[in-house]
Amino acid sequence: MAILESTQPKNLHLDEPNVEEGLLSSILSDAKKSLTIEVLFKQASTLQISGQWERARHLYQMWLSQEAHHPQKHLAMYNYGAILQSCGDLETAHKVYAECVSLCPKLAQAHINLGLVYESLGKIDQAIAQWSLLVSQQHQDASVDPAMLVLALNHIGRVHENQKDMYWLHKRLNIVYKLTLNKLLRFNIWFISGKKLVCGPSIKKRGS
Repeated sequence: MAILESTQPKNLHLDEPNVEEGLLSSILSDAKKSLTIEVLFKQASTLQISGQWERARHLYQMWLSQEAHHPQKHLAMYNYGAILQSCGDLETAHKVYAECVSLCPKLAQAHINLGLVYESLGKIDQAIAQWSLLVSQQHQDASVDPAMLVLALNHIGRVHENQKDMYWLHKRLNIVYKLTLNKLLRFNIWFISGKKLVCGPSIKKRGS
């Protein structure tokens, strides 16, 4: 079951007339019924591929209004948030991602995108806090994707560097480094920091 990738949203044109009205009518008619989440994803994808982003947004909105207690609601909310984010509706995307994260704190992509929405809204502290929250999850849940953790750290480093706030960048990364057990993640933290952490990775000489 695929979910949207929207860690780098684009500005998209809405309602391009690329879908036959008969197909669109059929999709929206089905949406009024009780769709499985798999069918929802498939039909929304059909609309998106055809450039009908606003209608895909409407489809998710309809489904979510009918399936308030669905066990995989968080996946639909993530996709809905990704569409909103890509269409530039950041205020609504923020609310949707926030609810998605509250429903499923382990959904790393939602943390990443929520942080990006905060950043786009000019709420830099909230963005850093959101990405830091994801990084901190590794201590409770070893199943968190290391690639998502590295991505979160990259965003934290990028934002601090853009603000020329290197003191807080190194201080924050140093704390995370000391708490991190994953060796690959430790190396990435050390590298992002410009190799200036107090406790960098120890490299043994070959044969020692």
